[in-house]
Amino acid sequence: MSRKIAFTSLGCDKNRVDSEVMLGILQKNGYTAVADEAEADIIVVNTCCFIKDALEESIETILEMSQYKNPEVGNCKGLIVAGCLGQRYEKEFFDELPEVDAIIGTTAYESIAEVADEILSGKEQVKQLESIDLAMQDGNGKLRVLSTAPYFAYLKISEGCDNRCTYCVIPQMRGRHRSREMESLVEEATLLAQQGVKELVIVAQDTSIYGRDLYGKPMLDVLLRRLNAIEGLEWIRLLYAYPETLTEETIAAMASCEKVCHYIDMPIQHGNDAVLKRMGRKSSQTLIREKVARLRAAMPDIAIRTTLIVGFPGETEEEFADLNCLTAELTGIQAQIQTVGCVLLFAGGRHGCGGNGKPDSGGNEGRTQGNHHGYTEIHCGCAL
Repeated sequence: MSRKIAFTSLGCDKNRVDSEVMLGILQKNGYTAVADEAEADIIVVNTCCFIKDALEESIETILEMSQYKNPEVGNCKGLIVAGCLGQRYEKEFFDELPEVDAIIGTTAYESIAEVADEILSGKEQVKQLESIDLAMQDGNGKLRVLSTAPYFAYLKISEGCDNRCTYCVIPQMRGRHRSREMESLVEEATLLAQQGVKELVIVAQDTSIYGRDLYGKPMLDVLLRRLNAIEGLEWIRLLYAYPETLTEETIAAMASCEKVCHYIDMPIQHGNDAVLKRMGRKSSQTLIREKVARLRAAMPDIAIRTTLIVGFPGETEEEFADLNCLTAELTGIQAQIQTVGCVLLFAGGRHGCGGNGKPDSGGNEGRTQGNHHGYTEIHCGCAL
């Protein structure tokens, strides 16, 4: 029996790592990856639904891939949807998208080969879901099939998030924060280096609290030092570190480890304390300024990237002005922050999650929208 499989991975780099692990598991179990969906017996779409655009892209991609089930178009015998979309909407999924043959939740991707086998044997509407708080599996990272350029790879150090920001649905789909064992991460990174990877990009929903659940305190600094010692690696880059949990020890490790890039992605989200509180964030204007200053003192040449949300439900002109002032200050003459990305959030927050942590209620459209487009023209993606 032909066992060819095609993969489409949507969304973030964490999703990409999950897709690479699934590809490795499938190849271990006798499946052959193909680039042309028309040749595939099984098509897998690893989905994202973090924001409305991502949800729409996932649905559009699923419908596009379903066309290959038509014998005149392709050879697809089964369409599997993995990741956030199936996890979040599993109750109504098959009613809304009958084209799909199986769904795999965010913590069940290690069962991908078993599910593919079931589909090829004739089973329909297969659901493979586990607890969203399931501990991370350590061994399968060694099977990864990289989809990046051969010189760099992502290293996913934890899953889930404990921050519970009111605009974010990640905890509903990915569960609480769970770190991977450090030894497993070092082993995987060593293997990647032996395969030719030169740049390792550290990712998680919140990298700065890595290890707190396993070791009783954040251990990102220790992990960075361990990775820094791996022969063959040349660059180590840190993403998604939060200002309120980025420790002095981690800053010191970044400054002293020669392979760790003087670069950090640190989402601050807003510049007004009242809005940050409504967002469920534990930071403040003062803390943000202090953390940026501390990073700059330890590494004067550091590049800092951040993201912001404008149009948060209830945001006033005065609160928006505070955000604008802080951003102008931090991207000003001294270039404390080099790159700023901006998310426009005019009505009710993320899909299904309002600014108060409840389902969308609307009513905030255009409240301060008139200024936001000018804001993004000035600040979005600026590199100083």
